[in-house]
Amino acid sequence: MKKTYFSKIENLFRVNYLIFLLVLVCQDVNAQTHDYNNSMFLDGRVENPQYLPQEYQPTILPNISRWRIAHKQLFGNIMGEITVISDETSEYSDLYFTFIEGSDSIYAGKIREDYLDGKLWYVDPDSTNEKLIFDLNLQVNDTFYNWILPGTYMKVDSVYLFEGRKYIEFDATTAWDEPIKFIEGVGPNISLLWAQSNSGFQDPYSVCTYEGEVLVYTNDNPNFLYCEFYPTNIKNNHYKHLKIFPNPTQENLTIKIPDINSDELIIVVLNLAGEVVLKTTTSKNEITLNMSKFCSGIYVLYIIEQDKIVYNHEIIIN
Repeated sequence: MKKTYFSKIENLFRVNYLIFLLVLVCQDVNAQTHDYNNSMFLDGRVENPQYLPQEYQPTILPNISRWRIAHKQLFGNIMGEITVISDETSEYSDLYFTFIEGSDSIYAGKIREDYLDGKLWYVDPDSTNEKLIFDLNLQVNDTFYNWILPGTYMKVDSVYLFEGRKYIEFDATTAWDEPIKFIEGVGPNISLLWAQSNSGFQDPYSVCTYEGEVLVYTNDNPNFLYCEFYPTNIKNNHYKHLKIFPNPTQENLTIKIPDINSDELIIVVLNLAGEVVLKTTTSKNEITLNMSKFCSGIYVLYIIEQDKIVYNHEIIIN
């Protein structure tokens, strides 16, 4: 009789223990599946993501990564490119800058990355001192040294997840009408050279990021269209036989390019506010775009080939 009684007590204890474990598991699952919808922006950003992977997307892939960089000069805005070359004798990689218009590469310093902790350190060309220029572990209200304004600090304004990348946005602004941001897999939006001392690279900005020949990131800054400065005067002499019809249109817009000579053309349509309303790619001689979902008005169509705007045309939607 005693044995039966204690067996019942033991079974009851086991059942309660299993229920207790089940509750813990459910609580853990609820924690791991943080309700992003409660903090999601209309454009898809998720504010203050708390459960991101500990291993971040790398910023530096030596001999592979490169960045198209805009910066200001006394004689106007200039576009260039940063490449990373590995140094097998060091934990650092070398940075080189080249003007898009063509020039010899300029040695621009060294870079080191902690791939697990999401941090980048930069070393000036004529120095051995490291500067922390990037940190993905920052949280809202944390501060970070502002290398643009020496002696000052900037505060983290928001942390969010967008298109699979973690963003850290500060209360300090760039010269390109945009807050300073740290972007996972891309680096600072003000480029890897933003901490360079006595630099001719005034107000640098990362316009696009490549891995080899593959474009992996483009900015959404209104000062740029795709990987170029926002266009002003474009000579449409690249594709002389290109035809766009009907224009004006109410529904479909057809683009015929008989003399296409590229594996991929990028077609971008902007409204008069400079906002991208349509973006697609093609390698065909003819493509039809559905314009029926857009409001009546004037739009501008751009065709981009190998990061260069080769054609633009005004489109009217009735």
